[in-house]
Amino acid sequence: MQFQTLVQHLDKARPILIAGATASGKSALALRIAAELGGVIVNADALQVYGGWRVLTARPSKQEETQAPHFLYGHVQNQASYSVGDWLRDITPILTSGQRLIIVGGTGLYFRALTEGLADIPPIKENIRRQSAHFLSVGETDVMLAALDDATHQRSMCKIQCGCRGLGRYCKHGTIYFGVACADPTTLNNARQL
Repeated sequence: MQFQTLVQHLDKARPILIAGATASGKSALALRIAAELGGVIVNADALQVYGGWRVLTARPSKQEETQAPHFLYGHVQNQASYSVGDWLRDITPILTSGQRLIIVGGTGLYFRALTEGLADIPPIKENIRRQSAHFLSVGETDVMLAALDDATHQRSMCKIQCGCRGLGRYCKHGTIYFGVACADPTTLNNARQL
């Protein structure tokens, strides 16, 4: 389908969602649509929200950002914690602005949260984050794993054994704990085995 034919069929009242891999031309397409039909371009990429990662994430250039209004690009400090829930809160006023929205990103989770909703999970308390970071840094993940219920512990151990990296959070008796959902198995000397 030709571009002109495509844009003629776009409903002004509905946001346009453009998803795809990094550097696949999403931003260029969004700019072309904005030039043709008007509208604002809204970021839905988890990394492009950070201010210092323009080149690494193929974020639109400063010159490109002057061609149409851009929102939620580079508005978060590099070291700040930012979640899909934060993004949903940030995009809500834009959604109700009455402008044509061209939402662009490669983060499927952001699009899924936008179209299907997201459970409102409270933020993790700072003391829990610090305690978890300490346990990970000294290799005492067994302390964290011991705080989990059996089903969550087993899921955590399966992910530990697969060798991916990262942290997950789990609830036990109404308290949020960090669990080792995906960590480097070489650092888990004291972790319980299945």
